[in-house]
Amino acid sequence: MPISRKRRSAPLMVQPYAAVTPYHTKDQSIIRELMHPGTHRNKAQSLAEAIIPGGARTLLHRHQITEELYHVTRGTGVMTLGDESFRVSEGDTVCILPGTPHCIEADGGQDLHILCCCSPAYSHDDTEILEGEPVSAPETRGIAAMRKALGLTQSAFWGRLGISQSAGSRYETGRDVPFATMALVRLTYDPEDEARSFMARLREPCRHLGEVKREVVSAVSNGQGAQALRAALGLSQAAFWDLLGISQSSGSRYEAGEDMPDGAVTLLRLLFLSEDAAISLFAELRS
Repeated sequence: MPISRKRRSAPLMVQPYAAVTPYHTKDQSIIRELMHPGTHRNKAQSLAEAIIPGGARTLLHRHQITEELYHVTRGTGVMTLGDESFRVSEGDTVCILPGTPHCIEADGGQDLHILCCCSPAYSHDDTEILEGEPVSAPETRGIAAMRKALGLTQSAFWGRLGISQSAGSRYETGRDVPFATMALVRLTYDPEDEARSFMARLREPCRHLGEVKREVVSAVSNGQGAQALRAALGLSQAAFWDLLGISQSSGSRYEAGEDMPDGAVTLLRLLFLSEDAAISLFAELRS
């Protein structure tokens, strides 16, 4: 006997995972907004998946209005909540009260996946970053160990990335490494399989933004070229520069004529070139 089904006055609200375009939040995690009042019919909360690449961490930040719940669905890491730091793993849930500084770091070798529930719903305007722009992906001391294991001088190691020896030396002795620089270190010197996987994760948020002509991407050599690429993609400054882990204020300065780091230029090309062209540039970077 067929089961009777009650006719609904409105369609069931379901958000297919594959249809969600990921983006970077202000704290530098990769986010898929699974349910949010700005897009869906819910009213009082938002649900998102956050992915923190292995060895990376989010920036220390807080929300003055929103209460958050973090539920770890995959991976392990260290959660900082106010003055406390503690380990978290799959199945753990953390309550983050409004006004509490927090960040989370993924253990190396595996991405950390978290479901984030916010009430009221997540808002960029309610996110206050409490530290500078750089993100500590693998520890800076690990870069020095990597360089020595490869038998490279500081000049050779950092010069390959278009970074001066003096700047590289500061990174090796504890200065925070900008996201674009750390990404290039990983793409150039990580084992090839890991580097390819990392590049695929970097490119994932860009695949759904539409294609732009290769010459527009290849022409990026400074902030003006980046601005032209951003315009071709139809992105705001905040959305565009977030893809590189660069703040809107820094991106604005680059677009206004301030020198743009070579690493950021290379990373932009790797993100937005076609798959074949990006793989070719990746091979050139590692050659």
